[in-house]
Amino acid sequence: MFGHAFAYEGTSPPTILPSRLLITSVEDLSYLAVAQLNDGRYGDSSILSPQGITELHDPTVRVNGGDAHHAIGWLVGTFDDEPLIDHGGLLYNFRSQIFLLPEKGWAVILLANASGFE
Repeated sequence: MFGHAFAYEGTSPPTILPSRLLITSVEDLSYLAVAQLNDGRYGDSSILSPQGITELHDPTVRVNGGDAHHAIGWLVGTFDDEPLIDHGGLLYNFRSQIFLLPEKGWAVILLANASGFE
């Protein structure tokens, strides 16, 4: 339920443990989003250099021959002709998605206790 942690009774194959199981909140993810949109800075703290942020968002590998590309941990493309950077996650009955619209300085963070956003 909202605001209360509870144990997941399922099992996790050991092969997925290094790539999943980040436990966080919308507030924590908002700090990440602000730093991603602000050349690696959050408030007075520099978390990553502007060059590091540029490298993270650099479109490197085309996805299925389309306009979207994989970057370092991010998917880079467009939405309604606006540059869009996003990353999502899915684990059991939990779903997360972060959308960054860097030219507008906007971020959208979705967390759901469901396997999809249907």
